[in-house]
Amino acid sequence: MTRSASSLSSLCWGLVAVIGLSCGPARIEGQYPGECSDGIDNDDNGAIDCGDATCQGSPLCADNGDDDDDATDPIGDDDDTDPGDDDTDPTTVSIGGDIEAGVYGNGPTADSIVSELGNPDNSITTGQLGLWTLRLPREPMVGLQAAVPGYIDGHLYLNLSSPTQGALDDQMFTVLSEEESQMFALFLSVAYDPTKGQLFVWAEHMGQGSVNGAIVAIDRAYDNSFRLTGTAPSITNQLDGESPLLFLNVEPGDVNVSVTLPNGDPCEGPAPLPLEATVISTTYFACP
Repeated sequence: MTRSASSLSSLCWGLVAVIGLSCGPARIEGQYPGECSDGIDNDDNGAIDCGDATCQGSPLCADNGDDDDDATDPIGDDDDTDPGDDDTDPTTVSIGGDIEAGVYGNGPTADSIVSELGNPDNSITTGQLGLWTLRLPREPMVGLQAAVPGYIDGHLYLNLSSPTQGALDDQMFTVLSEEESQMFALFLSVAYDPTKGQLFVWAEHMGQGSVNGAIVAIDRAYDNSFRLTGTAPSITNQLDGESPLLFLNVEPGDVNVSVTLPNGDPCEGPAPLPLEATVISTTYFACP
């Protein structure tokens, strides 16, 4: 894709290629949370879940059948000398995901570093597809950082305190280059402000229902909120059950986010989020 996109549709494709959404045929298995274990051929290529090449780096698709005592392996490590690395330790959770980067040619994310914020020793270098897996504490606020060469850092904030959460899969960082960030003005008619933070909010239903219509609110000033689907963005603070909301140019600092279902039930997520200027932050909420 070139910088001089000739239509709103191609602009839409360019921006959502970065954040892992879809305006058309650019669709892969594992593009959305849970797709590597839902039993559905989401990209219609004949391969389902772990049988699809794009899910093969997912923790849910890892072969844990052998007793791997290699302490460098974040998934199959059964070394009992370190209880923090034990797969059954209730104080830790295995979490994996990928990094979406690149408008122009869908830039590579290999050799990126994903680390726990405040704990650089808990880090991993991503593979060719940018996939990563870390073992993290079950705490109500867990922050991670993706450092991708040539891109603005991405932060991911999660609430891992629930004892029902085991291995979490398909979490996603969003990273943009400085050049790509200028597309915000073209696509959203709101210029990217490097002195502010950018926030993506996802929500997932833990039962059989949908988060469609859930209201998202934050308690700091921002320019606007958008749902990036179809051929044009929608200015809204309502989720549609498939896509995140983007809060553009949020005042940096501690931000409290709330997600409320249409029936009034609140969803659970991390709080407050320490948003930083320039950084692209993402957070996930779990709804009852």
